Amino acid sequence: MPKIFVSYSRKDQRFARRFVSILKRAYGDTSVFYDRDISGGTEWWSKILKEIGKADIFIYLLSSQSLTAPYCRAEMREAMRLGKRFLPVRIKANTRIDQAQDLARHIRQWLDLSSGLNTEALADLYREINTTLENPPIFQPQPRAEPTAEPEVKDKPNPLFDWLGDPRLQGIGVIVGILALLLAGYQVFWSNDDEDESPTPVTQEVATDQEKAFKLEEAGVSSNDEWTPYSEEINGVEMVLVPAGCFMMGSDPEVDEYARAEEQPEHQVCLTESFWIDQYEVTNQAYQAFIEDGGYETQSYWSEAGWRWKEANNVSAPGCLEDEKFNAPRQPIACVSWYEAEAYAHWRGGSLPTEAQWEYAARGMDGRTYPWGNEFDGARLSFCDQSCEYDWHDKNVDDGFAYTAPVGSYEAGKSWVGAYDMVGNVWEWTADWYAGDYYAQSPIENPIGTETGDLRVMRGGSWGDGVERTRTVFRGSDDPNNRFNPSGGFRVVCVGCVPQ
Repeated sequence: MPKIFVSYSRKDQRFARRFVSILKRAYGDTSVFYDRDISGGTEWWSKILKEIGKADIFIYLLSSQSLTAPYCRAEMREAMRLGKRFLPVRIKANTRIDQAQDLARHIRQWLDLSSGLNTEALADLYREINTTLENPPIFQPQPRAEPTAEPEVKDKPNPLFDWLGDPRLQGIGVIVGILALLLAGYQVFWSNDDEDESPTPVTQEVATDQEKAFKLEEAGVSSNDEWTPYSEEINGVEMVLVPAGCFMMGSDPEVDEYARAEEQPEHQVCLTESFWIDQYEVTNQAYQAFIEDGGYETQSYWSEAGWRWKEANNVSAPGCLEDEKFNAPRQPIACVSWYEAEAYAHWRGGSLPTEAQWEYAARGMDGRTYPWGNEFDGARLSFCDQSCEYDWHDKNVDDGFAYTAPVGSYEAGKSWVGAYDMVGNVWEWTADWYAGDYYAQSPIENPIGTETGDLRVMRGGSWGDGVERTRTVFRGSDDPNNRFNPSGGFRVVCVGCVPQ
């Protein structure tokens, strides 16, 4: 396996942790190095120089912060001195390479991961790593030059203090903090004994919602109630954070009276990477931006099969765009094929959720039959109520809408991560091929469905479905060519996205 060194700014450490974690799973723990791997007490800069010397490839995570950070720049110069293979990776869209004028001439091309670490981006990353390793280095080694000196900065990195950010050791940090407060109180008590002065008030920095969410995400949660929903705007769309974790996927016929064969066996699934999922189903308004940005004319957003389908059928807009029952700006997009949903997700810099990601975001670790709990409640979703035109409508419930509801209409129906309309409203396309017996062979970690198939999985039921099909475990499916009129919609996920 190649030896990889990753250089990054401390301001970008959240992205760097995810990035390195993914690389270590692909290449092995000992093949990828970044400075958080240095243990306390180590001669820090000497270790950095040694690891750069051992590396086969030097990856520079580019941001405005890293291009001006003295340590990142020094690491880059050392890689140049040793003639290392070099892969620059831009991680923030607003990065200006010309900020580092002395290095800019060496960074003329880069891999762009500013839209996040989705499946397509990771494929590009692995391909670029292989290409960089196969080609000769762009830098000529300078063996006679002295090793790069450690930068002279006021606040030097110190691994001794990095452990405070490790959730596994935060209990120790709490104890240390309490002891420090007791000591401070003791000193104040004795020093003010004979003085007629009021003590200076102590201000305590309050953690932001983002910091709380990220700390909780890193520490891990074991039940839905332990998690506090957290949302951020990413690429102009509200998304909610879903922490990594394990849950029971599928249904148990002894518990669920509607359990179906294709939902069995109930089995454990572990998603090892946190991800973001749209807080709302993609709306007509949001999809219109894709159309206006040339989404139906830009082939790079589409898969080969999707582009062939679009061209063969002369498709240039969703099927329900002119239908007044479904085309209000805040109603979810409907009448789109799997290919259209996939293209939109690529345009956004994300992907369609896997079936496992979708179910986990909908029901969580508690295994809820519906996003809010285990009992159906027709006031919490848009389903086939008394105004529904189908024979199976529920004449005892009025959900407020004859067809699809504006997204986010049911506050009490949102899931444990804060995602609205995970059941009802419109069916949602997922990334997986459908196989009725897949659960019997599904891997525990990060299942992605079978490699091929004829149908794609759809989840969540719709405004035209009843109690059984609006369960979080129900597995629908359809031909990816079909627009499932008028009930086919979707939402987007992103792994490794960094809120701007």
